[in-house]
Amino acid sequence: MMKELETYIHYIVQVPLSVKKSLQSTPGIITMIVGMEIGLSGIQKGLIALLLVFHLDLITGCIASWIEHKNSKTQTKVYFFESSKLRLSVVKAVSYIMLILCSWLLGVLFFDMPISLYHSTKTFTPAELTTGVCIAIEIWSNIENVKRAGFDVVGKFTNVVKQVWNIRNTIKSGNE
Repeated sequence: MMKELETYIHYIVQVPLSVKKSLQSTPGIITMIVGMEIGLSGIQKGLIALLLVFHLDLITGCIASWIEHKNSKTQTKVYFFESSKLRLSVVKAVSYIMLILCSWLLGVLFFDMPISLYHSTKTFTPAELTTGVCIAIEIWSNIENVKRAGFDVVGKFTNVVKQVWNIRNTIKSGNE
């Protein structure tokens, strides 16, 4: 009995330490990423990606709120972020979970075959498609937060595309 207890304590203490040590090196991180790519299914990868962009959205939202608070001419607010906005993040997370679970249930009950998108060779389950939509919403929310923080990603991209298009038209008209 004591030997079994010692074995369990050893695994509880030593395994997290060895995982931490392996993630502190570049080969360890690469091994983890490759292992996740090989071992995880599409929905699991999607949920991990959703978790990452959701947390990134929280971070960029806090940064944007802080910058807006610093740049505010009237310092009427006591805090730079509010509990109501954090509550909305919790509501959003619960909504995503419910939406993905409902789409998974629909997929289990009604869809016998995977769904293929137009011009795609890959097939998806309804839960994977729903997770992809949630990820797209979070990516757009991150872009909005970055713009609130003072860097307009979409505007800069649009300007670059316009400049490239103008150069293309200039070269094309010069060759005619």
